[in-house]
Amino acid sequence: MDRAPGRRRNLALVVAAVITVAAIVGLIVFYPADWPGFAPPTPITVTGQDTEGIYRVVFTIAAIIFLLVEGLILFAVLRYRRTDEELPVQTHGNMIAEAAWTIVPAIIVISLFFLSISVQNKVEARSPNPDVTIDVVGFQWQWTIGYGCPASYATETTVQPATDCEFSLTGLGSEGPDIHVPVGQTVHFRLHAADVIHAFYVPKFLYKKDVIPGRVNNFDVIVEQPGTYSGQCAELCGLSHAEMFFTLTAEDAGAYDAWYTQQVETANASPTPGPSGSGGPPPAGSAVDVSASNATAFDQTTLTAPAGAPITFRFANKDPNVAHNFSIKGANADGSDFIGLPLAQPGETVEYVSPALAAGTYPYYCSVHANMTGTLTVQ
Repeated sequence: MDRAPGRRRNLALVVAAVITVAAIVGLIVFYPADWPGFAPPTPITVTGQDTEGIYRVVFTIAAIIFLLVEGLILFAVLRYRRTDEELPVQTHGNMIAEAAWTIVPAIIVISLFFLSISVQNKVEARSPNPDVTIDVVGFQWQWTIGYGCPASYATETTVQPATDCEFSLTGLGSEGPDIHVPVGQTVHFRLHAADVIHAFYVPKFLYKKDVIPGRVNNFDVIVEQPGTYSGQCAELCGLSHAEMFFTLTAEDAGAYDAWYTQQVETANASPTPGPSGSGGPPPAGSAVDVSASNATAFDQTTLTAPAGAPITFRFANKDPNVAHNFSIKGANADGSDFIGLPLAQPGETVEYVSPALAAGTYPYYCSVHANMTGTLTVQ
């Protein structure tokens, strides 16, 4: 009787078993932290490390189960691949097997449940005395970041940080604001929505929080690694959702304090008139009225102004929710855009003074809402 086929089958089973065990051990010992698609970004916060830890556990358990099931399938394919053999012995009512496939999954699920609750409690914990509090307002389609805002912002659901905070930052166009935080200190974020639902998301936090109209959402982080990290809105919020970016700069306490002091001094400095659009009394020249009632479009889509002299644009923001401004493409002497600053807050009228323009047509837009456009004719 030829025993070669049986030996080959046994050899194949041994090889399959060795590969499966080696793969399981490899997944446990060499966690694929740098495999794109298998692992989350390297966390930069304390709570992010807790989240990554539970990911490791879940991934390892899932990988072991996958390899075990696939190993059993491979065993069945190799061992019983001949169709002319009799069926193997059938087993019915095996109490040990039934208990194993009932109890083991139950233990895994219950363990993951309590582990998840433990990590969630750490992630959602709030410090009674955070070192820094930052107010974030999401609106279509940008962010306003407020520092040194009133304590009432903890419960106030309709806020504009530019009005009564020490200073605020707002992204212009695709250039989102740069949020600065000190490394190693507790930073408390208060999230407000001016219009629709947004989501504040820094991938390397391994955490995101919805920004919901009518409520204030909060979370704390301690950033451990200095650097500049990207962030974005992670909730589809309308036409220019893809433009809602921001950056987060984590730096040591000394650099953060110096940056904070500079921002406060800039905010307290008196604005000066000029081509930058920084506000202030306009020089003699033509005045053009323009307004916006929402984040969809300017109330006027065409404007006219005389050539050869500075132009005062009297911009009325009638939008009850978010800030806007008035900007002109290619209006500066070097060909760059004239950006109207400061932003006009809801219900506010701001005068912007552009440089003298040569005759021609110029596109104008709101630099925080790229979809708001019009045409200026200079003649």
